[in-house]
Amino acid sequence: MSRYCPLMVVVALVGCAQQPAELDRQAALQPADVGEEIDFANWQKVGQNPIPVPGKMILECRAPSVTREYDPSKPSDVSPHVMPAIVVRVNSIGFEAFRDRKSPLPVGTVIVKEKHISMSAQGPPKEYGAMVKREPGYDPTRGDWEYVYVVRGPEKKVTRGQIESCIYCHVRQMDHDYVFRTYLKP
Repeated sequence: MSRYCPLMVVVALVGCAQQPAELDRQAALQPADVGEEIDFANWQKVGQNPIPVPGKMILECRAPSVTREYDPSKPSDVSPHVMPAIVVRVNSIGFEAFRDRKSPLPVGTVIVKEKHISMSAQGPPKEYGAMVKREPGYDPTRGDWEYVYVVRGPEKKVTRGQIESCIYCHVRQMDHDYVFRTYLKP
């Protein structure tokens, strides 16, 4: 028993010696369960927020299996009376590089695009898309990004991985690490 004590002390000290940023990075790199959401509510917002976007873009940017039922009691995404908006947040690993338009973004960067039906962007989004920068080799021909799309209700659905509908759009930004930052001020 006594010969294991020094080993346990060394293991404990090594574990405590990790910096918070490194722990944040490791947490971001852990593969999440299929049903798990990303907790981004306290991450910094990037750029002018909320950012107005055309209704057509809101409809095009979603997981391929997501459909909408017509509900006359709710405003439509493409109604001329509604201005949809997004709020963009980035975790601490990639915030400065994202804001400064650096490429490639560091491994562990997570970018979240909250989707709101109006410019008020009140409350948590009902849907959001995210990109997670993975270790080299995850998807080397397309920047090693994992894509995530979450619909929170009425029936929760999480789609993640190499989502072709996301890749189809983001490949246009290949020279900028597959990330749109056109709304950032120069």
